Amino acid sequence: TMCRVLMVSKAGFYAWRKRPISAHGAREAKLRHHILEFHEASKKRYGSRPIMANLREIGERCGRKRVFRIMRPARLRGKRCRAFPVTTNSNHCKQIAENMLEQTFAPEVIAFPNRVWAGDITYIRTQERWLYLAVFARIRLRQWRGRCLRINPNFYEARGDR
Repeated sequence: TMCRVLMVSKAGFYAWRKRPISAHGAREAKLRHHILEFHEASKKRYGSRPIMANLREIGERCGRKRVFRIMRPARLRGKRCRAFPVTTNSNHCKQIAENMLEQTFAPEVIAFPNRVWAGDITYIRTQERWLYLAVFARIRLRQWRGRCLRINPNFYEARGDR
C-alpha cells in the first residue's frame, strides 16, 4: 500500500489529508495564482524580477528567490527579446539616386525587358541569429534573377542565378 511505501501509519496519512491548508501553503497558492496571471498578461515574457515588481505593486511582499522557486515547477520562464537589427543609415552625405521610374512598376509600361530591376532585403530570425536575405528581379519579365542569404548584411559578394 501507499502508506507502507511512504513509511507512514494509515492514521497519520488520513489525518494529514483532513488537515486544513497551512497559512504558508495558502499564501503560496495565492502567490502562484498571481504569478501565473502576471506571466500570462506579459505574453510569457516576464521573468522573476518583473513579476516580483508587479507583486509588490499589488501589495504582496516576497523575494525574488521565492518567486523563482514558485515559477520553476510550473516551468515559467521569461522570453528574452532579441534586438531587431538596424541596417539603414540615413545620416550620410552621399548622393541619392534619381527616381527615374516615378513608382511606375507595371510591366506593360516598361518598354525594354532588361532595363528595370528591383531588389529588397529582409531579416529572418532563427533560434541562433538573424539571417539576411537579399533578392533582386527583373520587373517586366517578373523573374527572380538572384538571391543571397548571409549571416551579416554584407551582400557585395552576391551572385545572381544564371
